[in-house]
Amino acid sequence: MVRHNDACHFTTVWALHQTAGRGQRGNVWLAESGKNLTFSILIALDGFEANRSFELNQLVSLAVWDVLIQYLPQVSIKWPNDILADGNKIAGILIENTVQGKYIKYSVVGIGLNVNQIQFESALTHVTSLKKILQQDFDLETLLMEIGNALQMRILQYQNGLFSQMSQNYTDQLYGWKVIKKYMNNQEEVFEAAIIGISNEGKIQLKTSEQVIRYYDFKEVRLLYN
Repeated sequence: MVRHNDACHFTTVWALHQTAGRGQRGNVWLAESGKNLTFSILIALDGFEANRSFELNQLVSLAVWDVLIQYLPQVSIKWPNDILADGNKIAGILIENTVQGKYIKYSVVGIGLNVNQIQFESALTHVTSLKKILQQDFDLETLLMEIGNALQMRILQYQNGLFSQMSQNYTDQLYGWKVIKKYMNNQEEVFEAAIIGISNEGKIQLKTSEQVIRYYDFKEVRLLYN
């Protein structure tokens, strides 16, 4: 649609049945037909610098959090942009940016939210859904509208110069923020550490149980559920 000039800011495409869903790290996103939200939103913000792309990641994560916290008692953000409910993954976000010069021309924000699905493949551990937790069905279109509205509010907050407040919101909701968790890096070293900071570029700052500070970029380290 973008290539044919048939899409503008906030154009939203929703798939009732997604047959080739993609997730982070090259993973697939599997969703039962008609049970979940799998959609993409086009974001086109004037003058959005490419080196600040993680700020978009933060505001999108917070928008999804804003909606889910209205329904669930415990919702957190797993760095960089998965959403957890009671420590289990309930939503994933994939953002693909098209850069022109030093600016992001537009971003396609893909969001997958487990809603009414209660059975998942045995290989998918630590996964949950709204229905699995609350034992009731949810209207998909209502949730889609709520997420869209929350995203517009977070974008407005960003445009009004309140990013520092939003960034604080993001760290406050991080799973493992100043709490010891188990991690594995690309060298398959397993270690215990707590998140103590996030850089402007989105790098995670970990303080190990031996009081050593480590910095990791996306795909260089992953959380091991414990």
